[in-house]
Amino acid sequence: MSKRKYPTINIGSSSMLVVFIILCLITFSVLSVASANNDRKYSEKIANRTTAYYKASNKAEELLSQIDDKLKQIYEQYNADYLSQVPDVLTSIDGIDTSNFPSVSFSIPINDTQTLSVSLLIQIPEKEGDTFYTITSWQEIYTEVWNGDEPMNLM
Repeated sequence: MSKRKYPTINIGSSSMLVVFIILCLITFSVLSVASANNDRKYSEKIANRTTAYYKASNKAEELLSQIDDKLKQIYEQYNADYLSQVPDVLTSIDGIDTSNFPSVSFSIPINDTQTLSVSLLIQIPEKEGDTFYTITSWQEIYTEVWNGDEPMNLM
């Protein structure tokens, strides 16, 4: 008796390959969506932080404008006795610290954990067009107490 050989058709291997490719595509698409969602959240967080910083910066610029106007008025009124009058007049502006005169400082809150700290050095203008102060510091300060045992969310 002779054994008959039947033609072998491997339908199972091609089906397994298609299933594997579909699973790979689904996995990559889920990872792409998750990554895009994380990027969107991070971008929103950065945009909110940047907006808050520039709002605080604008408030600081407005306060600098008020200080500049007051200093100009004092200089025009008391010319020679200008520096002795500055601390009394600047304390009338809310938030101005003149305890280290001729250095003057103020802080503007950015958010719950940060403030914008600005320090100025009051000076007598040497010629017309010179400024009444020099900005010695313009920096963000972290105000919340850091606890090293707390985990940090990096994303």
